[in-house]
Amino acid sequence: NSWSHMVSIEFWLYAAMILSISGYGFYWLGIRRQLVRPNRSSWLIWSAVTTIEALTYQALNEGLAQNIVFFVSAASCLFITLAIWRQSAWQRPSDAELICIAIAFGALIIWLGFQSQFWAHVLVVAAVPVSFLPTWISAWQDKRREMSPAWGLWALGDFATLMLILSGPRQTVTDLPYIIVELVCHASIWLMIGLTSIN
Repeated sequence: NSWSHMVSIEFWLYAAMILSISGYGFYWLGIRRQLVRPNRSSWLIWSAVTTIEALTYQALNEGLAQNIVFFVSAASCLFITLAIWRQSAWQRPSDAELICIAIAFGALIIWLGFQSQFWAHVLVVAAVPVSFLPTWISAWQDKRREMSPAWGLWALGDFATLMLILSGPRQTVTDLPYIIVELVCHASIWLMIGLTSIN
């Protein structure tokens, strides 16, 4: 019935918010205590991509509950990026990172210049796995660089967001790709550093 459906939506919304914010909180503590060594360029790209994604997703899917999760994630991502840039030494972006930056700015230009939210959204989704390349390489070389429970919490938060979308009143072609790509990327880092890292 409609009441149980609303309870389901609220449950997944709160679960997604709590898991996502907790992940950013743990990662911030890891930065403060120098327990993680994040890639500065990757986080700069992620903050731009998540912000553009939240805005284009809202434009394409106005009024849906998951929009709140995406905006909170974008704000948290920007906060982490500022914290990293204050503590990390400058590193020249790799070729993959430069391509990803170009894709993110291309999405912004398409959205603002041509008023095409759909293609901007598609470009941002494509930029996500490219932006993970430096972090995948870094974690593969030394998993201690990303040894944080945040990756598990983000993966679980992505799953809760996916369930929130599937519990919603409607699904369109633009609803699922971004969160599925995010879930796969976060879960892959979690697997690389070890599932017990969530402890």
